[in-house]
Amino acid sequence: MYRIGHFGVNAAVAAIFTVLTAPVASMPLRMTAVVVILAFASLPDIDTRFAGMTNHAAVWQRVPVQHRGVTHTVWFALCVGTVTAGAFTFVPWRSQTNLFIVLFIGFTAGFLSVIGHLAGDVITPAGITPLTPLDDTKITLRWCTASNRIANIVFLVGGTILLGVTLSISVITAAVT
Repeated sequence: MYRIGHFGVNAAVAAIFTVLTAPVASMPLRMTAVVVILAFASLPDIDTRFAGMTNHAAVWQRVPVQHRGVTHTVWFALCVGTVTAGAFTFVPWRSQTNLFIVLFIGFTAGFLSVIGHLAGDVITPAGITPLTPLDDTKITLRWCTASNRIANIVFLVGGTILLGVTLSISVITAAVT
């Protein structure tokens, strides 16, 4: 899936996340999580940046990074979640919310940003191996190719609409209460 498709899938993930966390998290905290989920939508594809490096980046030539390798695993999602949980302790409105909830929201936002990306890649024929190196089983649904322009646009538009509706309802609900 291309960047726009991943953004759309993560927008849908962010919409569901916003609804499910409404009872426990403040609006600013949830909006920060939405930004993280959307901003990190293509983070696992950072591995493509390493593929064509020249001698200018000799360090990365020694690191065996392949596309849809380690950055497309549950382990990477757990790492990203852990880092974002720590980062969320520094948000200005953290004092308004219980520390456990802040850590939970931060971890979940980072974790889901990668899981949303993996969901976008699992529908392609290339698939993913999310439990590498413990299990090298490739998972693929083969619904469409990553380059399918229509699928990428459908995910972008559908996810964006879902997130827009969800955020609108959240803002209206917050204003009423």
